[in-house]
Amino acid sequence: MFRVIFCFLLSISILTTRADVPGGDLCGLRNTTFLPNEQLTYTVYYSVAGVYVNAGTASFTCNLERYNNRPVYHITAEGKTNPSYDWIYKVRDRYESYIDTATMLPQKFITQQTAPRQLSIPPSIPRR
Repeated sequence: MFRVIFCFLLSISILTTRADVPGGDLCGLRNTTFLPNEQLTYTVYYSVAGVYVNAGTASFTCNLERYNNRPVYHITAEGKTNPSYDWIYKVRDRYESYIDTATMLPQKFITQQTAPRQLSIPPSIPRR
């Protein structure tokens, strides 16, 4: 559930961005969605029987860097469960995107995910 919320927030943040080209604009619009060196941190809650439990954090950072001699936004997203819940489902995920400031096209994507324990559940319908 945490990964679904985390991926949803990441998708929304990327899809709602517009380029901020130094000295110019994209389609007549300037980027007012985010700025370089901006950081957002969310506390993620999980509802258990109507009680909201602090499950972890999701943080997003945006920096202006150069990649292949072009200015790019380096967007980093990190998701972590609280250490007290690691025995149930441990998440230590990191996603990085390099996005061209002029075209808002992705240049590079890096992901680092921790895989939780796999539960062995027998299939309900046998294969034939």
